Amino acid sequence: MNTNDSQVIEIIQQLAEWHKKRVENVRLIIDTVDAEINLDGLGILAADSEQAKWLRIGAHVALDQFEPFPVTISQSADDEDCDDDE
Repeated sequence: MNTNDSQVIEIIQQLAEWHKKRVENVRLIIDTVDAEINLDGLGILAADSEQAKWLRIGAHVALDQFEPFPVTISQSADDEDCDDDE
């Protein structure tokens, strides 16, 4: 996306940071194979259980769907010389 709109840029940067944190959380589930998984009120899965194994597989599949972040920002060549005060 090419833009110089500071509000659009800020929103996309915030969204990218939100996405990054969620990806890190999912990676933690995938990579920490020796830790129990607390399902917030639904119980705890033992680290070596079949349920934990399948949850990690599902997390990996989900992560593949959401990486990389689908938006990039670059400054438009036409807009580089624009003055925001106009």
